[in-house]
Amino acid sequence: MISQVVDVVVDELADSLVGDEFHIGLEAVKRFALFWLVVEREQARQDSDKISIYEYAKQARPKNKLADEFEEADWVRYYERTLDHFNSLNLEQKVRLRLRQQQEAAYRAAKSAQDKELKGNTGRYQGNSLFPYQKDEFSILDGIKDGGFDKAIETTYKRLVSEKGYLRKMNFKEYRAFVDVLADGIERSSEAHKNISYYKLEKRLGFQAMKSVLKALHESNEFGNGTQEAACSDLMLVLKLPLLSERQQYAEIYPGLSESEKVRWRIEVDGLLRFTGYCCQALAGLLSGGDEGHNRIALDEADWDAFSRLYTPNTFSNDYLLKRDFYASDFDTFMQALDKHNMLEFSTMTNPR
Repeated sequence: MISQVVDVVVDELADSLVGDEFHIGLEAVKRFALFWLVVEREQARQDSDKISIYEYAKQARPKNKLADEFEEADWVRYYERTLDHFNSLNLEQKVRLRLRQQQEAAYRAAKSAQDKELKGNTGRYQGNSLFPYQKDEFSILDGIKDGGFDKAIETTYKRLVSEKGYLRKMNFKEYRAFVDVLADGIERSSEAHKNISYYKLEKRLGFQAMKSVLKALHESNEFGNGTQEAACSDLMLVLKLPLLSERQQYAEIYPGLSESEKVRWRIEVDGLLRFTGYCCQALAGLLSGGDEGHNRIALDEADWDAFSRLYTPNTFSNDYLLKRDFYASDFDTFMQALDKHNMLEFSTMTNPR
């Protein structure tokens, strides 16, 4: 059982690195580590099946035009639009794009200084590939951006992926509606392991965790417990935790903490983030060696049964409601703080010193 290997690795690291128990316990870390290892194994096996954005665009180009009617100029615009969309999906993609743009600018400057012809730099397209497990969601997002959904959904999506700080222009109901569209796509899909997609959706957009964070922010304001700015900064850490089924517990206890307890709270949440990263690094060694390494990880029926029950929607959902547990003003306050944080993070990552 690979789960037994995971238990041993996590226990050994905890003995050497963790001085006290985590509020959510060590079993939560073991569940995440098992999930991470299985997902990495399954996705690595699809490496040979990935396709370039160019190939995806060829497959997905408008079906209402015959191939000979789809003029070269139309095709170039469609491909560039698809590529631009892929590059704006998340912070990681946007950082990669900015770094490629910087690399291309340096490439062109060097060519110009040498009076050489300025041809296209192939480096700008490196890494632009879709894996099979990404295609369904990308198709939905591409449809949203291409006008295939309600205009409000398209506008919300643009605000979510913009690095210009447009989250504050979105309201909670629009945010919820967008998440519902993607969740419905997962539900209707034929994926063998839907919990992987549900995990990624909640980890990236954090809808359920966001509700618990907003409730904590509202209660902190009611109690007069610290400033809103400090509370927002702290509660953002909850959204970074990968332990979806347990991370909301940190938001739930936050409003009742004293200032000294908040210091310990921050240290623990940061330590938990680091510890889960160390666990993944240690387990990554099991995946080394290409296919041979992936095949070394043999999952038995008990492993698959445990995996299938991890991070299903019912394990991280809550019943917190707008106008009962938090208000639109709480959402607005947190989005403004998140905008500032995201823009600073993007600037830092794209302008390394």
